[in-house]
Amino acid sequence: MKKRFNVNKKYEWFAVRKSNNKIVNGWEPSDGEKPETYYLKYDLNDIFPDNKFSEFKIISGLKLFQSGINPYDWNSWEGTTNY
Repeated sequence: MKKRFNVNKKYEWFAVRKSNNKIVNGWEPSDGEKPETYYLKYDLNDIFPDNKFSEFKIISGLKLFQSGINPYDWNSWEGTTNY
């Protein structure tokens, strides 16, 4: 099935669920730096209220590529079968 849209290529930072190593969210910070932790916690808590922030790791796109994960490929994301 073809995806209706692509992953935002402006995303530079990604939240990865530790239990399955799948990406759950991405951010495109305005200054190129890692977003503030309080913002990440708030954002993830809003999306995943039943999960703790410690269940995720925040990783740059570069680090994901270096570890063999393409953050711009929907197969690297959790729950994307409906797109």
